[in-house]
Amino acid sequence: MIRAFVPRIHNWSVCDSFCAGLKFVKEKRAETWDFTTRYLLSEREFEFRFGAVMLLNHYLTEAWLEDVLGAYLDHRHEKYYAKMAIAWGLSQAFAFDPSTTLSQLEANKHKLDPFVHQKALQKILESRKVSPEHKAIIKSLKSVKGGASSG
Repeated sequence: MIRAFVPRIHNWSVCDSFCAGLKFVKEKRAETWDFTTRYLLSEREFEFRFGAVMLLNHYLTEAWLEDVLGAYLDHRHEKYYAKMAIAWGLSQAFAFDPSTTLSQLEANKHKLDPFVHQKALQKILESRKVSPEHKAIIKSLKSVKGGASSG
């Protein structure tokens, strides 16, 4: 049923709500990983977003963090809502584990679309889950990259 519904998603709200409702995934992470990440290969904007949002909703755990970050850093899309899902996911990963996420962002920044990188930093700065100390680190990264002029 999920496979039949995902191609019908045409906006971020339906996508994000649908992903949040698939609570069974948390009990079946290993079994659903390949199914979920397959959508990160889609050229369709909201199918891609489905994969990215599923990861941030259901896989941000200590055991899965490296896999989630790897998936976010290895997949690209040209459409706005797909890019924003990756930025959002990276910001949520940072809130979950700042040191691991920051080291991965720095080590792999060449892989990230510059827009996604800047939006991820922006979303981290906007988060209430991130400490002022970590926000100071992110602000220094943003200023080095040229600030808000990147989008």
